Amino acid sequence: INAEYGAVVSTQSTGDVRRTMPGIDCSSGWTEYTDWCRNALGAHVSDSLMIREIENIERGVFAICPISPGELLVGVPFDNLMTVVSPIVCVPRLQERVKGLCDVLGKLTREDDAMAFKLLWEKHEMQTDSRWAQHIAALPNAYPNTIQEWSSAQLDELKGSDNRALADTWIKQVRDDHETLGAISLGEEAGGGTVGEFFEWFTLSEYKWALCTIWTRCCSVQMAEGDQVKVYKALAPYFDMFNHKVDADMQHGLVQTGQTNADDTPQYALSIVSGQEWAAGEEVFINYGPEGNDRLLTIYGFCCNDNPYDLSLIHI
Repeated sequence: INAEYGAVVSTQSTGDVRRTMPGIDCSSGWTEYTDWCRNALGAHVSDSLMIREIENIERGVFAICPISPGELLVGVPFDNLMTVVSPIVCVPRLQERVKGLCDVLGKLTREDDAMAFKLLWEKHEMQTDSRWAQHIAALPNAYPNTIQEWSSAQLDELKGSDNRALADTWIKQVRDDHETLGAISLGEEAGGGTVGEFFEWFTLSEYKWALCTIWTRCCSVQMAEGDQVKVYKALAPYFDMFNHKVDADMQHGLVQTGQTNADDTPQYALSIVSGQEWAAGEEVFINYGPEGNDRLLTIYGFCCNDNPYDLSLIHI
């Protein structure tokens, strides 16, 4: 057990995983993806919803029929969210490789880095055997709109603003962090060497892809643990298919499902409950919170027209 993130490793047969993961080709449409969320993850997805492409460059969640306030739209069991406390599951072919992952996770102190390594492990090592394979296949291959991927000409558009200074600092930090993480020495049990040598997929481009996935698609969940409340970033299938709208009236968070685990502890699910009406055919949005356009642009790579939370900084 990794003392920092509780990375419990278990092994399961390849056959068992493939029976619950029949395919990972999202090009055939989103019906298969939705069925996978329901059947493989035990998620609740309202029959009122469907995912569809928007002009072949984006996707969104739409109402099939009218939605009323108070309707539960999505509920994903906490155990099927990808978080830093999610158990690491490996198949027999990876029993030696997983030692390297456990070694590096034990040396990390930042949640984003731990999430990045777990996501890249599922993508490159577990591949189709991953319990999140269908969702990983549905993620963007790149995030060209985020500042991490902007060209020099695009960054020059921010010249003179606080965002330009932030962008320069942030881009350099990610490069420096990748170099530092890649140079971490692994223990003898993992075969020695460095992280960069052991995991050939830990390139700068893949590290940035993982971080951009975390920054743009994860949500924060609060979980009561004893007399403490801990906050985790979570990658949530289906949940992160919703786009943002500043005035969307939606509530989301962890709720008890009314069921219990094997140890009699209550089960939780990340839920979305509509606080407003949605007409049939209308895109259903969630609200990322009171974010101004400077932050939306910096983190997510987009801005909103008539954003009531927009502001301008004036230096005196």
